[in-house]
Amino acid sequence: MVHRPQQAGWDRNRDDALDQLRAELERGGLSGARPQSPALVPQPAVSLAVLQLLDGTLVGMLSCSEEAGVATIGRGRDATIRVHDPYVSRLHATVRWDAEGGTHILLDHGAQNGTYVNGRRITGPTRMLDGARIRMGTTELLYIRQFD
Repeated sequence: MVHRPQQAGWDRNRDDALDQLRAELERGGLSGARPQSPALVPQPAVSLAVLQLLDGTLVGMLSCSEEAGVATIGRGRDATIRVHDPYVSRLHATVRWDAEGGTHILLDHGAQNGTYVNGRRITGPTRMLDGARIRMGTTELLYIRQFD
């Protein structure tokens, strides 16, 4: 299991679950079972993108596969990627892979405080480029592509 420092707002249960799923995938799969949050689980031989805080703390992993579905970002329990910030909506935004464009698409859910990419408020689906800065509430995330 990967050691991660204790930090306010870090969802340790999600982290442990991801470590277990990664271990199962490395051992040859999940015997046909599907993980509950497929957008966070790296698939073998598939590039990944990560969302991390500016200090480098990993917040979530995004699969570069249409089959993996979408990831939701927010502070609520139903969000795939939880952000512990009172200025972030329960379901603030969605991220999905766009195979044709070769990148993830970020869509704001009409959150009162908005979603910003590289300092600009987004008003529709927005293509994510490597190194993009995403701000929701007072939380700023980096979108970083991980290539095989």
